[in-house]
Amino acid sequence: MKLFVKYFLIIFATISSVLIIGLIAITTILSDDYLEERKGTLLNYIDMINSLYKKDDFTYSNTQLKYIAENLGIRITIISKDGKVFYDSTFLNFEDLKTVENHAGRKEVKEALSNKIGYDLRVSTTVKVKHLYVAKLINSDYILRVSFPYKGVDQYLSELKNHILIIFVFLVLTVLAISYYFSRKLLIPLENLTDMLQKVEKNEKINIEDYKQADDTISRLFYSLYKHMISKQQILNDERNKMQFILSSLSDGVILFDQNWEIIYANDKVFDIFGVKFTNPFEDLKAYEPIKIFNDIKHKEDGKHFTKYNGRFYEITVRRFDRYKILVFHDSTDQMRYHAFKSEIVANISHELKTPVSIIMGYAETLNNDELDYETRKKFAKKLFDSSVRLDNLINDIIQLHSLESQDRNIFVDKSTHTSEIIQELQEIYKDCSKKLEFFIDDDYLKVYKEHLLSILKNLIDNAIVYSAGNTVTIGLKKIDKKIVISVDDEGPIIPDDEKNKIFERFYTSSKSRNKKSSGTGLGLSIVKHTAELYGGYVELLKNVKSGNCFKVVLIEK
Repeated sequence: MKLFVKYFLIIFATISSVLIIGLIAITTILSDDYLEERKGTLLNYIDMINSLYKKDDFTYSNTQLKYIAENLGIRITIISKDGKVFYDSTFLNFEDLKTVENHAGRKEVKEALSNKIGYDLRVSTTVKVKHLYVAKLINSDYILRVSFPYKGVDQYLSELKNHILIIFVFLVLTVLAISYYFSRKLLIPLENLTDMLQKVEKNEKINIEDYKQADDTISRLFYSLYKHMISKQQILNDERNKMQFILSSLSDGVILFDQNWEIIYANDKVFDIFGVKFTNPFEDLKAYEPIKIFNDIKHKEDGKHFTKYNGRFYEITVRRFDRYKILVFHDSTDQMRYHAFKSEIVANISHELKTPVSIIMGYAETLNNDELDYETRKKFAKKLFDSSVRLDNLINDIIQLHSLESQDRNIFVDKSTHTSEIIQELQEIYKDCSKKLEFFIDDDYLKVYKEHLLSILKNLIDNAIVYSAGNTVTIGLKKIDKKIVISVDDEGPIIPDDEKNKIFERFYTSSKSRNKKSSGTGLGLSIVKHTAELYGGYVELLKNVKSGNCFKVVLIEK
């Protein structure tokens, strides 16, 4: 109803305004035309009066002028060129004319003296009534002026009062009827359109036939608009769902805030980071630490900022727009740990490389002495060669360890390894070893890459030979279901409990083994651990029945 009244008033006011402006224009035109017509009439009167006026016969002229003035309802005035009034039809006694002020300053008199004819419309100072004055210079001798009370076009309109009233009522009713008709014609489609838009916006199902209009053109417009809106809404829904899917799949936490820091959207990762769901971080979060994080962000400029929460490091990207704010929480803990690890590994590698390189340089410098005898030269040459071998082993172990760390954990083995070949190679490698190697093999074929199995066994055997005080190293290979169990036992001394986990770290060697005779690189056990993890397995250090160490490696067949 309010909408109808609104449109009705708009249409009514528009049409009424046009009519009122038209009436004002017509009235103005009529008024101007009426004024010109009156001026012309008075000029005709002047010409007629001039023909009857006899300056020599004042008695006759006075009688004629009185008669004309009374019958025509006009006022006749004769004025000399200097402005003196020597005749006025409104005065009966000529003696009274002496009291009349000089008319030289009257507008119509001045115009008549200049242009022979003059006009003015004003209230008479003599009779106190609005008059139309027309003056004409006669024979350059005197001015004949005629005036009459001027009521304007209102005089005619008042005569047509009843007719005008009827016309006005008719126009008002016509305007009301037209306003009502067009209001209804506009309102019904608008109401239907509004209803349709609201339902489409709410994703309500509608029957487009229910909105069919009397006008086929409007009906087609409705149908076209409906199809367009449904299409656009589907596109928007698809884009919104796609965006939500992408954001929910991100490993980063994403929050979209409005200007009041109310959450418009946040993916689940954000709530996982803080361990609670919230709509406004400053109102819903109770813990001090997360509130401090958001409070700090609130006062920071756009860009990347770093913070620590629950033992993890986060890179927070802040972007502000006119109406929104976006925060992206990226967990950079692993990255920071990697950088720390990389710095550590570079330092360790540099340290480990420095020793053999220094030895090689020292021996090379010694060999440069021409005074050395043959035996001494041979001795230093062997040491130089041994240091070169150690350096080569260290470099190979670093490359192998890096390769293992870079490989995909979903390894696939397409062929089995013959265990007898492995045993033969190991026996050939350690044929000159001071310790006895005993092999206990339960299976002929194992589904593991040959180079991986050989690397595990060689590193564990090397470790036992270098660090064990016993004379025997026992090697075992067996398969239980899909698990490959590798064991290497020595005869002690037992590695302390506080070092059992450390020995698998890069470049770590136990305190008892730090001696000049040790040729290990400090990477062997770390290579064993990473190889086991590559197969989804593990390595552990146990105590054996000989009071020695048992390195047990479990691999899952791929």
